[in-house]
Amino acid sequence: FGPPIASIEEVAQVCEADSVLLTASGGAVSGSITGYAWSNNASTDTTTVLGEGRYTVTVTDNCGLTGIEIINLEYYKSKPRISMTNEINDYCQTGNITIFTGASTSENLIGISEIKWSSGQITTNANTSEIVVTTEGEYKVTVTDECGNTNEDAIDIENPSEIIDSCVQF
Repeated sequence: FGPPIASIEEVAQVCEADSVLLTASGGAVSGSITGYAWSNNASTDTTTVLGEGRYTVTVTDNCGLTGIEIINLEYYKSKPRISMTNEINDYCQTGNITIFTGASTSENLIGISEIKWSSGQITTNANTSEIVVTTEGEYKVTVTDECGNTNEDAIDIENPSEIIDSCVQF
């Protein structure tokens, strides 16, 4: 017979302010699991932790044999990715330029919570946003993910009046 096999359920990326529920299980070759001992002094098969760090659980079977498992929690700190484009094609028809932005995170379980334009427009809980502009200038966008990580980008629109001159008349 051997010691029990301890395991901790895998945890997805963690935001800095989140509490995390860790769940342990154990397979006992020689008998049944009779106890759990966590590094934070919890004594059940689950424990809630705050903060990144190293957590261990020791499982004990009815023969007094033990097994240990370790998990390292790290905060999700990556900035959201931004892609921006401007659509000039509709300018000839409408006199407007549409600026599009797309946003994503490197971890699919973490979403985008807000896209905010320098013009004041805010889009929430979406991966895309657009604004319509009629004047030249720099248009900035700030993207915030569900963990509060932010990233910024900008696009310059220059001389919209020159675009009119290049419009093809039908």
